[in-house]
Amino acid sequence: MASERRGLSARRSWITGASAVVATLLLAIGAYSFGQSRADAGSARPALVVQTTTSTSTTASTVVGPTSTTVAPVPEATSSTTSQLPAPEPAPVETATAAPSSYVFPVVPASAASYGRSHHDYPAADIFAPCGSEVVAPSAGTVQDVSSEDRWNSTENTADSRGGLSFSIVGDDGVRYYGSHLRELDPVTRPGSRVATGQRIGSVGDTGNAAGTGCHLHFGISTPCGPGDVLRRRGEFWPQEYLDAWKRSEPKSPADLTIAPQC
Repeated sequence: MASERRGLSARRSWITGASAVVATLLLAIGAYSFGQSRADAGSARPALVVQTTTSTSTTASTVVGPTSTTVAPVPEATSSTTSQLPAPEPAPVETATAAPSSYVFPVVPASAASYGRSHHDYPAADIFAPCGSEVVAPSAGTVQDVSSEDRWNSTENTADSRGGLSFSIVGDDGVRYYGSHLRELDPVTRPGSRVATGQRIGSVGDTGNAAGTGCHLHFGISTPCGPGDVLRRRGEFWPQEYLDAWKRSEPKSPADLTIAPQC
């Protein structure tokens, strides 16, 4: 019995001693951990440095520290400058002018001319005016026939000589214009030459079979056949209504006449 008690007492002493050792070790470990944490808390941490790089188009921020991180570039706010160009000067305003008439009265001045409402045996007009009055092209066109010599005589009295000094113009409107009994012809009046509306052709006279009847311009309009074609070119359509209009400076055109389809 006594020996058993001594053994139980020895075991209790060993357990107590072991517990004390363990407790001491735990306290030591705790103290060490606490001291280490305090040391860590008191130590200086590395500063965070922000580096900024600026370019003309973007700004990038880089954080330098224990771990460097590059932040995505942030576009800079840019300001745009718009160049103000001077406003173009307005185009000059052109003053509207009346277009020239495409037809004119064939004798100048028209106020000094007179003509009848009829003609003897075919459509035409005898336009009486002072001798030497200007004869002009009633419309733009091309000279077709020119008789620059007075070959008429009462004995022969041929159809191609009765007009004395004469001309014909094929107008750009498709109508032929004929004038005869002129005193003289302008040098520019020759076959194939171009004439403008109102261009001088010659002057009023009494050549051909107009001798002794007074100065006048025999005027006829016809289908542009020929050259030659004497009997048609002297007058195929009555010209009076057109002469009336041209004398009033109205550009009435004979192009709407029923022109013969064949010559």
